[in-house]
Amino acid sequence: MTHDPLLQARHHLRQLIRNKRRALTPQQQSTAAQNLVQQIIHHPDIHRANNIALFLSFDGEIDTRPLTEWLWSQGKQVFLPVLHPFSRHHLLFLAYRPDTPLIKNKFSISEPALDVTQVLPPQELDMMFIPLVAFDEKGERLGMGGGFYD
Repeated sequence: MTHDPLLQARHHLRQLIRNKRRALTPQQQSTAAQNLVQQIIHHPDIHRANNIALFLSFDGEIDTRPLTEWLWSQGKQVFLPVLHPFSRHHLLFLAYRPDTPLIKNKFSISEPALDVTQVLPPQELDMMFIPLVAFDEKGERLGMGGGFYD
């Protein structure tokens, strides 16, 4: 652990918020996931987007399954992040369909098995939904601290 006060404060804040979200009841989590879908359905950009990246929920994150199912029902192509096998702190985005087999990565997060025929370059994504721990009043994201989405 570093002795940088700012980094220590960010680490403490991450832990505090992660603990709070893990304490949400299943009903609160379900309601939040449904509210997210309703907000996205009414966002004008979602209807123009075809290639959409999102994440599979982990560690108390908002449940993305309802959103994923809605995207599939709209004929959208969904992509999941996969840890790059050779480039540390980089992600690849692989196609995700209802029948896509998933494996656990080194962080125990489910992801599609690497198949280069299913990779989409990030610049071809129309929209990305990325995980976060929290955001501030300016909308600045506080992630998990790994730098994968920076």
